[in-house]
Amino acid sequence: IVATRHGKTFLETYLGTYCPGDRRDVPFDGNVVNMVYSFSKVVTATVITMVHQDGLLDYDAPISAIIPEFKSGGKERITLRQCLTHSAGIPTPPLGPALTEADWQRNIEAVCAHEVEWAPGSKTLYHGLSGAFVAATVARRVCGNTPWETMCRERLFDPLGASTMTFALPPESTPLALTPQAETLPVTLQGRYSGMLGHPGGGCFARPDDMLRLLHLHLNG
Repeated sequence: IVATRHGKTFLETYLGTYCPGDRRDVPFDGNVVNMVYSFSKVVTATVITMVHQDGLLDYDAPISAIIPEFKSGGKERITLRQCLTHSAGIPTPPLGPALTEADWQRNIEAVCAHEVEWAPGSKTLYHGLSGAFVAATVARRVCGNTPWETMCRERLFDPLGASTMTFALPPESTPLALTPQAETLPVTLQGRYSGMLGHPGGGCFARPDDMLRLLHLHLNG
């Protein structure tokens, strides 16, 4: 539990234990890096907004204007705004890890081949990975296809001083909490948890203090 007021921490306490993959009883403290799952969407939306503020993106232009292959199956009118607001109509394409460029390309092909499940913009349903992934791909395309981790590090992580925040794999020496815990140990990050890794919608890692840095960015306008 970490709480701040006017940018200053007034409460910080850590309870219980975490599982790094080989045991369950390691005391949790402020040095532990977490799999932040859908907090990743806050990171991704922030970076995409920065690209928009640079004049490189139009929230209401069709995705297909930037990703020409994103047209079949009723997707030709899906917009960036619909991807960011879970109303694009593509909540369930079969996506895998997004750590490498080869992974990223396979996921692009998967979303481009996926047919809409309802008329884009007609209703909202949680797009766990697909909306943020397509939105990040658009941002990458207008920025010279820069790797997503590089874009986030240059535009957000480094300026914030969020040294542990990353869409890449943390160094092996990192105290990393694997959640939810597996019933049987040992487990590895790239084994049990690989489906989420690298994804703009769920694959970020961070310590609590670095998550607070991002929240303060928004709270302070």
